[in-house]
Amino acid sequence: MKRDHNLEIVPKTMPKVSVVIPVYNSAKLLNTALRSVFEQTYSDFEVVVVDDGSDDRDELEAVLASWGDAVHCVRQANGGPAKARNTAIAHATGELIAFLDADDEWLPEKLQRQVAYFEQYPQTGLLHTGVIGQANREKSASPPRRAFCDLFHTEFFINTLTVMIPITAAFLMRINVEESALSAALGEPYRAYMRRTKRLVPLHRNPTTGL
Repeated sequence: MKRDHNLEIVPKTMPKVSVVIPVYNSAKLLNTALRSVFEQTYSDFEVVVVDDGSDDRDELEAVLASWGDAVHCVRQANGGPAKARNTAIAHATGELIAFLDADDEWLPEKLQRQVAYFEQYPQTGLLHTGVIGQANREKSASPPRRAFCDLFHTEFFINTLTVMIPITAAFLMRINVEESALSAALGEPYRAYMRRTKRLVPLHRNPTTGL
């Protein structure tokens, strides 16, 4: 495997986690995001980058080439971040999907802590965290709750870079039907997704692991 980074990268045939990263004209920032992924304390993952019709394609190709085959890149015409995430999901092979944007980064234990939570509470439908600079209301892991009332009656907001969801059929197939559903579910008002699917999803916020 050819790469320019001195990080231990072990490819997995069937990874536990698929990290999906939509990219649009942000090649200069992507390296930092990728480094935060490959410096995770948890290593059973794959990385799927979707180039959403970027204009800085030459620079993006140079960044991706430096990571060799540790990063799988898919290209599409510009369709927005929701469509790019759906494209990445279609190419993902992991049991869990973790979302990251090219201009964000994770703390090193983010994946490890979220995977551990899913192993403890496999009924969880969506797991998210706080981010640096936000109030952290929960200090320890607790069972997931059905947050229907919160989603409909409060200004409930989920930062996309903190989200991990299972790739199991009932939850993810509904999201993947059309791009607007995923857009509504991740980073924009999540309650819109609930109205669309009429589905209650066990949801939990665990301590800060995003940056």
